[in-house]
Amino acid sequence: MKNIIETINSKLLTSDVNVIVNDGTYKIPTEGKNHIQVYNTLVFNGKKNSIFDFQYSMKSQFYVHFSAGGGNTEKKLIFNNITFYNFNNFGNDNSNIMSFETENTSDRYTAEFNNCTFLNNKGINANVKVSCIFQIYHYNSYYNLVNVPDCFNIQFKDCHFESNRMIGELYNGRVTFDNCYFTNIYGDKIYPNSFIYSSALNNSIDFINSKLIDNIVQLNKPFFSVFRTSLRIENTIFKNCHSYGSYLFEIRSNALNIEDAPSLIINNSTFNDISTLVEGDRNVLYIKNSRFHNITSLASMPIILNSYISEIFIENTEFKDIT
Repeated sequence: MKNIIETINSKLLTSDVNVIVNDGTYKIPTEGKNHIQVYNTLVFNGKKNSIFDFQYSMKSQFYVHFSAGGGNTEKKLIFNNITFYNFNNFGNDNSNIMSFETENTSDRYTAEFNNCTFLNNKGINANVKVSCIFQIYHYNSYYNLVNVPDCFNIQFKDCHFESNRMIGELYNGRVTFDNCYFTNIYGDKIYPNSFIYSSALNNSIDFINSKLIDNIVQLNKPFFSVFRTSLRIENTIFKNCHSYGSYLFEIRSNALNIEDAPSLIINNSTFNDISTLVEGDRNVLYIKNSRFHNITSLASMPIILNSYISEIFIENTEFKDIT
């Protein structure tokens, strides 16, 4: 695999590269040198049983550098039909299956995972560190981060996540999960949450047509910790999802004015046998055409929402067996 990466990097300097990954298990080198320089578009096309085995090591991480140059301003990294298996960062939160970084503030970047499986990984699956933002300082000391529109997109479609410690950290950009399945995502004490952490203004996270089934976090931490981030849940099912922290979403905007707060939108979704939904402040929450059944809170907080200084809109939604 080491020599393959060197060959890929050489060819990516001048053209797109398409890598055919035949059935079998490919052991990812553990020397800490798996650096991919994406100057153009790189596609890994797996077969029915193409497995990347990270050998239970923290040094098998992929470092993905979306590099300046190459003549292409829209750079893509695509994985099709690949199983990512057996990664362990041994408590080092700087080591993860894949870390993305960029060098240019004007190019646009996309990472796509199609029909991929993430299995038995103890670390973050995707750690997104993107430089395509600019910072604005106001005289009133309010600090604002504004993303270059669509500068970085990471997309998971038809993917399966099972027995993973955490899904990802989004520093700047947009992540979409479309028709994905999550089970036994269990969290870890070194992370602030078990699914996704996001902290930059104008970040966005979308769950569409997905299922989160049988996820029990035995830690006092939520599933999601999102700050100044828009979160959309559309046609998605949460079933038997609990955290010892007593709520699933920690959402805070820190907006000075509520009209500047990003939103949580839940539409046509089902929540059955879950912890308290939202804890936070200064949010705008829209809940439409959804169902909330069998919700139990063990903590002394409101069972559905505990979000002060917020605007909450609920339409055509059913609440049943709330205790």
